[in-house]
Amino acid sequence: MGLSLMQSMVCDDSFASVFTRTEELLESAEYKEAIEFAGRRKNSGKYRSLMDFLVCETFTFYRWRCFMYYNETGRKLKEVTSSNNVKKYDDYMCDVIIPEALRFFKSGKKFSWRTLMEYCEDNFKHPARYGCLY
Repeated sequence: MGLSLMQSMVCDDSFASVFTRTEELLESAEYKEAIEFAGRRKNSGKYRSLMDFLVCETFTFYRWRCFMYYNETGRKLKEVTSSNNVKKYDDYMCDVIIPEALRFFKSGKKFSWRTLMEYCEDNFKHPARYGCLY
């Protein structure tokens, strides 16, 4: 089962209050719907929130941190990541991933999360590919 609109703003998610621009953008129902549509075939039910899904599936190297946090064996992202990197990732999600997801969604063509990620990685500078990991 995928994420519902109600589930998408759980207060205790791993990445809450870190990616503030992204959180604000996801308050828009159309952006939220576009991300949910893109991730509809992913196992999004393993995430506690839409924000966790978006971060972990965009920056896959954060998955293990997210699940460690869920298991109460890890710390929140804001405790282990530089503010500079957080800003770069927040900007990438706000300026690239979410708007492109909406553009794909509005086109009416079928697309998947993988299609979206490949398109964005091919056409935009992904911060994790350019020395900005943690």
